[in-house]
Amino acid sequence: MYSYLKPSAGSLEIKKISSEIKSITELRTEVKNLKKGTSALAGLVIVMIGACVYSTVQNVVDFMTFLPLFFFPMILLNLFKIKKLTKEIKQKE
Repeated sequence: MYSYLKPSAGSLEIKKISSEIKSITELRTEVKNLKKGTSALAGLVIVMIGACVYSTVQNVVDFMTFLPLFFFPMILLNLFKIKKLTKEIKQKE
C-alpha cells in the first residue's frame, strides 16, 4: 500500500543510475571538495608524522606511532577518485 516508504531494489538502481549521470558543474564541485579534504587530511598526516618522530625520539613507541599509516590509504583513495573524476570531466567536455 505504501510502497514509496519501503526501500526496494528498483529504487537502489535508480539512485545508482542518477548518481552516475552528473553534470559537469556537479563533478567540478565534487573534485573541488575532494581536493580540499585531501589537502586537509594530508596536512593532518604530516602533523601526526611530526608527533610520531618526536615520540620516537623520546623512546616511546605507542599507538600514535602507527596512526599515520591508517590515514595514508585514505589520501591515496581520494587522489585516485580525483583523477577518475577529472578524467570523466574531460570526457564530458
